[in-house]
Amino acid sequence: MQSVGLRTELGRRLGAGTPALVFGALLLCGICTPAWAQSASVRLTVDRHLVTLGESVALTVELAVEGRDEADFIEPVLRGCRVLGASLVSRNIELINWQMRRRETRVYEVAPQQLGQLTLGPAGVRLGGA
Repeated sequence: MQSVGLRTELGRRLGAGTPALVFGALLLCGICTPAWAQSASVRLTVDRHLVTLGESVALTVELAVEGRDEADFIEPVLRGCRVLGASLVSRNIELINWQMRRRETRVYEVAPQQLGQLTLGPAGVRLGGA
């Protein structure tokens, strides 16, 4: 039985008129910004890193956005995989001391379609509706 190795790629944040900022996968990163500014982070994880053809793996994408501006989710790139299903598991919005924080978790059930090392991701957030 031959297996497929999976790894997650970097998440990214795109702001209005700013270059992409890249965060390490599997590490939820925050950006130090003033209270009125907007920041975001993306984290991709898989439930296992080694699967055989015909099996599926759960890819979890966790988004965290701080600030009041628009934030558009950028779907993860899933080359070499077939998406069997996707769901929005949770969405949470907090407003504390006039600071808004949004968190969202999405889960994708994906099956590799080829042997070898596959990369899942990146996923991202576009800030400011740009």
